Amino acid sequence: MLFTPKGLFQRHQKRFDIYLLRDHITIEAILNTITSKNPDIIANRVKSGSEQATRLVIDIQSDIHYKVLIDGLRSGCQKNQLIKEVILL
Repeated sequence: MLFTPKGLFQRHQKRFDIYLLRDHITIEAILNTITSKNPDIIANRVKSGSEQATRLVIDIQSDIHYKVLIDGLRSGCQKNQLIKEVILL
């Protein structure tokens, strides 16, 4: 994982936070940190992140129950054609 430099984007461009490195391929992704236990906030983060990049890396920093986390991820990904992949840390 590599962080993108600050001066990489112009104002009208979609912005992503990191590059994921897989073999010899670089993939653009958004990095979100979630400290909330509310599934609606997780869904909103997924929806807003999908507008910037098709892949999301979500760093969970709370002791959220896995069923609540899955509900939030599911509601953020439903009917969202922009998302290709969600990676949880």
